[in-house]
Amino acid sequence: MTRLFVALAATACALVLLLSYRTPRIRHDPQVVHAAAAPSSTNQVEVVAGAVEGWSYGHLQLRVTLTGRRITDVSMAQFATTNPMSRRRSSAALKRLRSEVLSQQRADVDMVSGATYTSTAYLHSLQAALDAARWHR
Repeated sequence: MTRLFVALAATACALVLLLSYRTPRIRHDPQVVHAAAAPSSTNQVEVVAGAVEGWSYGHLQLRVTLTGRRITDVSMAQFATTNPMSRRRSSAALKRLRSEVLSQQRADVDMVSGATYTSTAYLHSLQAALDAARWHR
């Protein structure tokens, strides 16, 4: 009978600890300037910032460089995460997504398995930047 009470007390304590855990808040950097899109010409270089996209472990914002009708660079304006595992997976996923976007010249590339939230945030920020620049493939 005492084993039952000990098991119930341990379960109740574990449940209280689990439900009271709060993930840390990550502040968005107010120093990041959102670039406005200018009308594009054939060889004009535009740098456009995407939307800040968040997920449960962090947030990111992309900066897209367009030369004429080509995506010439995708870089991070902001990237923050509180979870070491998420940071490791996200870093690998971000390199892969950047490579895919630059090689395929479009925003609808495949997401990276194991980094679904990061991939979703990346692609949404990328699409927001391309929409701001009125870029269509």
